[in-house]
Amino acid sequence: MITLYHSPRSRSSRIVQLVHEMGLDESVDIRDVTIPRMDGSGQADPSNPHPEGKVPLLVHDGVEIRESNAIMLYLTDLFPGSDLGVPVGHPLRGRYLSWLAYYGNVVEPVYVIAMSRHSHAAFDTTFRDVTAVETA
Repeated sequence: MITLYHSPRSRSSRIVQLVHEMGLDESVDIRDVTIPRMDGSGQADPSNPHPEGKVPLLVHDGVEIRESNAIMLYLTDLFPGSDLGVPVGHPLRGRYLSWLAYYGNVVEPVYVIAMSRHSHAAFDTTFRDVTAVETA
């Protein structure tokens, strides 16, 4: 059994979309949970097993997989027929993994920093800017 813990209007929506795009609606039980929101709304949901009370969390046969990149990779490896992942051993697997890591390790931080309008020398020397991300 595969269960995805999801909260609407959160980053877990991308995993819900992946489930739909892969045609896994019958294979993945999507359970809506509440989460505390930055605006003060929402609350911790006792039915959410994520250790930090966040989403997404995928549970497959009792094993918890958290972090969007890990869940994306897990699902595309588990269901290789979707054409959305690249199987182990395929010549393009490295490129696929590079883009998957780029999304979580570069794109997300760059957009969070830009949207929050923070500026710091450590950010400027560590991360790319929005223009660099969008032209990569």
